[in-house]
Amino acid sequence: MKLVTSLGAITLATTLAAAPAMATDWTGFYTGAQLGYSDVEGGGSSGDNTSFGLQAGYNHQFTNNMVVGGEAEYRYNDAGFGGVAFSDSIALKGRVGYAHNDYLFYGTAGVVRGQIDGGGTSISDDGVVYGVGVEYMIQQDVSVGFEVLQSEYSNFGGSSRSVRDTSAALKVNYRF
Repeated sequence: MKLVTSLGAITLATTLAAAPAMATDWTGFYTGAQLGYSDVEGGGSSGDNTSFGLQAGYNHQFTNNMVVGGEAEYRYNDAGFGGVAFSDSIALKGRVGYAHNDYLFYGTAGVVRGQIDGGGTSISDDGVVYGVGVEYMIQQDVSVGFEVLQSEYSNFGGSSRSVRDTSAALKVNYRF
């Protein structure tokens, strides 16, 4: 019985190793959702919280497996720090990456608009966002990924306070 089980395991492993990789094409539109964690620092204090959001974008894959694209993202986190809360952000990001089999490894950068709420007022300001990520195509129209971003705001809302939002998120995208 051990011999049959061992031979079956060897046959399965050999078959899987010899199977051709799925021909993944990352070209097209996608939309999805994310769940993550944000750590916000500003004015000598910090706070963290769970974040969630939505994203939509477009990628184009070239014959050399390079991928370029763009993404719009909304993220809500409500991380409190220094008596205020960094409530949400909207980002427009460019993406450049490399596709290898069912994986897409990429870097991203762009502009972001964040909002701080506190004392009955809301203040918004623009900043820069950059980071890295990886996606895995689990079906031809569904991918899962992990992304780490750094958003930086200088003199938020005209104050002398610089704000930094570091986030990590798990993402699920539907491609069409």
